[in-house]
Amino acid sequence: MRLAGKQRVSQVYPLGAPILGLNDTDSIADMDPKYALDMLNVFPELGALKVRWGYVEHVTGMTDNGKTLMVFNNQDGTSKLFCTTDDGIFDVTASTASPSNVKALTEGEMVWTQFANIAGQWLIACNGVDAPVIYDGTTWTSFSNVASPTNPGELETGTLTVANIAYVHVHKNRLWFIEKDTLSAWYLPLNAVSGTPVEFPLGGIFTKGGQLNALFSLTMDSGIGSDDVLVFQSTKGEVGGYIGANPADAADWRIIARYFIGAPLGKKTNVQLNGDILLLTEFGVVSLLDVVNGLYRLGAEASTASAKISRTISNIVRDGAGAPLWEIFNSPVYQYVIISVPENIALGIPAKQLVMNSVTGAWTKFDLPALTLYEFGQNIFFTDLSGRVHKYGGNTNDEITLAGTGAVSIISGFQQAYSFFEQPTVKKHFKMVKPIFQASNEPQVVMKVLTDYLPGGVNSVNTPGEAAVPPVNSWDSTEWDEGQWLRTLVAFQTFLGSTGFGYSGSVIVKLRTSVETRYLASHWIYEQGLSL
Repeated sequence: MRLAGKQRVSQVYPLGAPILGLNDTDSIADMDPKYALDMLNVFPELGALKVRWGYVEHVTGMTDNGKTLMVFNNQDGTSKLFCTTDDGIFDVTASTASPSNVKALTEGEMVWTQFANIAGQWLIACNGVDAPVIYDGTTWTSFSNVASPTNPGELETGTLTVANIAYVHVHKNRLWFIEKDTLSAWYLPLNAVSGTPVEFPLGGIFTKGGQLNALFSLTMDSGIGSDDVLVFQSTKGEVGGYIGANPADAADWRIIARYFIGAPLGKKTNVQLNGDILLLTEFGVVSLLDVVNGLYRLGAEASTASAKISRTISNIVRDGAGAPLWEIFNSPVYQYVIISVPENIALGIPAKQLVMNSVTGAWTKFDLPALTLYEFGQNIFFTDLSGRVHKYGGNTNDEITLAGTGAVSIISGFQQAYSFFEQPTVKKHFKMVKPIFQASNEPQVVMKVLTDYLPGGVNSVNTPGEAAVPPVNSWDSTEWDEGQWLRTLVAFQTFLGSTGFGYSGSVIVKLRTSVETRYLASHWIYEQGLSL
């Protein structure tokens, strides 16, 4: 007699990694599980979530905290990295515990640019307090007001007072400056690093008052050409664009656009990306090309590049965390666009970075202890509140010292958006989840399943313990067949018991890692219950 087969009640459902990144805007009841409700120290790549790189001390011994990182790229192919503090400019090109103070300052928060003419290559930096400085690859010189300007950095007396220069920008082979606490910009003759600056007032253009905040160039053809637009930005959120080559020629120089896009969150809040300018404002990250093309509506978070993290940005702006030292910058090497929010000691808010994949637009969060960041060579460098410069990238631990000691494993994690597993009307008994990783050593994992929109987040689960890392042996240092070698990336997948009852499920994964690690997917096992 043939027995009837028993009906299978368990289901296995594969769920890919949330590679679309953070989403705090859409309804959690109708969110694609390719998004995450929370994410920390994992970067959403095209096919996986990758635990971010670690960092190592690069320079210690500065007498104050670094507020600005500047790069000088010489015509001979060499480059230098400088860090500015309230005590001076330090050469931090080489890793050292005793960096050289190459130029005295009283304010380290600076705006800088590079400029080239037939006389050479120049780095020019200003802060609105000290006289601006100019560097020729060998010597640092302070700007000065003189009767007959001829040398680099000399401006004619009776025009623009050098200590009032708060911003510098290069547009169409011409240096432009902002005079602090005014709505006036100033420009020099073509290809000049000295001479008689000419005032260009914008009080009649910006009707909301305030002061000029920044200058930047928008290229309308994704290159450098005759249609490049010089954009002026005010502290009250107005921007105006001018086209032409000669500001003194009314037939050539004219305004072509004026918009209100929201107040900027600092001076270092504009960045170039693929022919566009991204502006960090009180309403989020605004694409200037979207503004020009009529795709941006004022205050409409959905029309910003940061639409998916609008609530996060709004909360930070409301709390005043890091203000006014917010900054945004683009790292082509890592395909990062980083919004940096420095630590606010008074409010007890730690430093954080909101990081966008510049290819996919997916967002995540990092917790580097950064005050300011910039890319130099093939790495990102950042300063902290302990007078140090760190190098990010190339290692998989944090807090490595100059001596190579003190490595700390990286804590990361995410909460994936809720999923109905294609059965929204069926109640489920979730029994096990199998996370799938690629790594050279099995990561330490803590996992939790939540059902039907219970509150969670990465910090709602315990932090995993330390993992034992196999030693790295050099060739010929041990007997044959006795030495252990670190493996290349391999797959790790083990079912973990994690129970829950509900119509929808969300998984929180928290990791402690000290090797390169990627999260690929999860397999869920559940039994079906009653249908609605």
